[in-house]
Amino acid sequence: MSEPARQVQGFSAEAQRLRIFYVFAHLWERRERVLSEILRPYDLSLTQWRLLYTLAKLPNRTMNEVADFLTLDRTSLTRAVDKLVARGLLLRAEVAHDRRLTEVTLTAAGRALRAELLDQNVELYERLIEGVDDAALDAASDVMELMLERIVGHRAGARRIMDLYDRP
Repeated sequence: MSEPARQVQGFSAEAQRLRIFYVFAHLWERRERVLSEILRPYDLSLTQWRLLYTLAKLPNRTMNEVADFLTLDRTSLTRAVDKLVARGLLLRAEVAHDRRLTEVTLTAAGRALRAELLDQNVELYERLIEGVDDAALDAASDVMELMLERIVGHRAGARRIMDLYDRP
């Protein structure tokens, strides 16, 4: 792990503390570029990948639940679901007790593709954290969870998001 961030000349201590968001933004954008390259041979978008990943952990969810969880608008979600259904990776069905609702679930082909892509994602993330000790990773995770709680607005909502990761 590198030394603590140095004070950048000309920046206040407060501005230096906010530097984390600059780093987050660049990390996120570059991560998405790399993931897009991983997904390209499979003709998948990042949104489609997020659907495959999430539906394995949250099976048989309504479109509204999935849109809410992934923070997607219904139009973007519907487009992504349509493409995955057409490829045989997802199933879409009306909910028996309420025909106004539509439920989506992974097919066997969708689960298989997710497993293959998950291995490649894990390899990427392992490279990114190589050489970082567990204490530093735990501290960073704690800080990010606290910020997530604050942006969601309550602990229960943030915990629900974090619980998804903890599912097998």
